[in-house]
Amino acid sequence: MINDLEIRTAANDAAYQRGWKYYETGTVHNLKTDGNGHYTAVVHGSSKYEVEVDLTTGDRVDDYNCDCPAFLLYDGACKHIVAVLKTIQADQRQEKKEIQRGLAHSETIFSLFRQTGDHEEKAMSERLLVLEPKLYLSQEYNKVTPWLEFRLGRAKRYVVRNMMEFVFSMHEGSDIIFGKDLTVHPRSDRFEERSQKLWELIAGAYEDDRSLTSYSSYFRSAHGGSNVFEQKKFKLSPTNLTRFFEIMGADEFSCVINDFHEQKIHIVNGRPEIEVEVADRAFDGQLSLAGGALINIDAKYRYLLYKQAVIYKVDEEYARYIKPLLETFRQSSRIKISQANMGEFFSSVMPEIEKIAHVKVDPAFMNRFEIMPLTAEVYFDYHKDGISAKVIFCYDNLKFNPAVEKPTEKEENHKILIRDIAGERQILRCFEQYRFRVEKDLYVQENEEASYEFLREAVPALAELADVYYADVF
Repeated sequence: MINDLEIRTAANDAAYQRGWKYYETGTVHNLKTDGNGHYTAVVHGSSKYEVEVDLTTGDRVDDYNCDCPAFLLYDGACKHIVAVLKTIQADQRQEKKEIQRGLAHSETIFSLFRQTGDHEEKAMSERLLVLEPKLYLSQEYNKVTPWLEFRLGRAKRYVVRNMMEFVFSMHEGSDIIFGKDLTVHPRSDRFEERSQKLWELIAGAYEDDRSLTSYSSYFRSAHGGSNVFEQKKFKLSPTNLTRFFEIMGADEFSCVINDFHEQKIHIVNGRPEIEVEVADRAFDGQLSLAGGALINIDAKYRYLLYKQAVIYKVDEEYARYIKPLLETFRQSSRIKISQANMGEFFSSVMPEIEKIAHVKVDPAFMNRFEIMPLTAEVYFDYHKDGISAKVIFCYDNLKFNPAVEKPTEKEENHKILIRDIAGERQILRCFEQYRFRVEKDLYVQENEEASYEFLREAVPALAELADVYYADVF
């Protein structure tokens, strides 16, 4: 069944919230599927929009399309696609309940025959081998080196003291004596389910390592010629670290961080709650990451160690924004921003940080900076065979044309204006995408066909961002 995280990953927060409301109010009609993950529907909003969605066999969002103007202008799923995904989710949930009700009726007869099978299964499980992993994370200059060590056994577990010899013997089928209570017979012994996956991870790394060297397996075993195994250590590449996390899922496992005491740790799907503090230091700014240490432990910034207590698996959007933030704090826990650059920080950088963290600003800055909402006006007129647009950005009494002017820094109250740079860029991007050029104080598109496409496709979305006006002859 498709989950909420999958839907949230496809859309931004605004589209998700609006799509949820569309779903709640029953605007999705004629939902159909071909049974192979392809869905179509019609969403009734200000107009009727046709939506297509493709899901994988694992109910992951594979592709989607909507004929609304917003979908053509912006990345990600629009509110109409979100509404359809929520409707699919609700249908899947109802179908699952009906299947479970049917299974409940047939459960009684199976329970009569289960005891005999359970006894046999218990006896088998007691004979299965268990690989118990312990993850080590060694941090140096904000770079984390991960490796695994293992204990092996059934009721009693023994430390695997030489990983290379262990893997080599398993491949050769040679018996391995760990102690009086454990001798492993590779040709006949079997691992329990998760241990089997861990063994496949180890064996795959062994094969990859062996393919990269011209030495024989025997020479490597005898002389330690391995880039992956070193005595008890199984060194984890970024790919194998991710595979290990996937194997463990939400289950707890042992972890040792920077050679301190061993502790239990687990993986959580979600976003850690972090806070960035902006302190006033003699008119300069000082950034610090509050609320506990946050350490990246994989190449794609998808797994983050938080307060040395839990590992968060974050979504791609969060990973994209947290990467530059953690890179900023790589060399120092406090970052200085000069007084001259504080205005740019508040207008350009802070809105990006706020997408992933709570930003706490020293009240002293509010005595020197003025944050005002952006309003915009766009005036359309004919221009040769195409159209022209005059754009005016407004911050209270301050108005300027971005094609020819830069706003003054100071207001009458002597505070520095903090502009909504992201909002300004979003408006101007509407013109850039349709190849408008600047001519004096106007944005112009002289091509008739391109102008028509802009008016038909882009203006409806632009009207949600700015007040749009047309010349009388339009």
